[in-house]
Amino acid sequence: MSPAVQGGMVMVVTLGMLVSGIPVAFGLGVIAIVFLILFQGFDSLHVVAETLWSGLDEFTLVAIPMFVMMGAAIGAAEMGKNPAYMDNIGRLKHRDEIIAKLSVLTSEMSSKTLLEKLETQQVPAGPINNLEQVFNDPQVVHRGMKLSLPSKVAKAGKIPGVRSPIVIDGWRAASEHPAPLLGEHTTEILREIGEA
Repeated sequence: MSPAVQGGMVMVVTLGMLVSGIPVAFGLGVIAIVFLILFQGFDSLHVVAETLWSGLDEFTLVAIPMFVMMGAAIGAAEMGKNPAYMDNIGRLKHRDEIIAKLSVLTSEMSSKTLLEKLETQQVPAGPINNLEQVFNDPQVVHRGMKLSLPSKVAKAGKIPGVRSPIVIDGWRAASEHPAPLLGEHTTEILREIGEA
């Protein structure tokens, strides 16, 4: 059977389903499964399962429960039940109001307490650190991410830097020198290429 005939059959049956008054989502799902089996055989049913499974991590399906669970974690469960906030359009429309309410609730908690509460509700979250907190983080300290490179022009004699997190066979990807000053190596480079 040619693809044109197959497409025509699907179109006629789809229009028939829509005209009959069957709910659109149900009708389209049934049509997809029936024609998948007719044209591809029963072995192709894994496509249905894969499609349903891949849709489970869609942003809108994840965002709404996370909003409700976050509300429960910080003591604002009523926000998660508010019909005005149930979809992204509503939350965007009432954004200033939501931010004000969340700011009042979260300003009463330490960062650690807030993260612990969100974790108990299985809401993915992480701290927003200032530079001091970043460089005092145990993982950053352990990996030696902060650099202090010697420099003749720096006031303290050193210029701070950040090392790449990549380590290859024990070699830590980091320069031993700070970035060069403007024109610092011009003479050497010109000499190398025969222009000096």
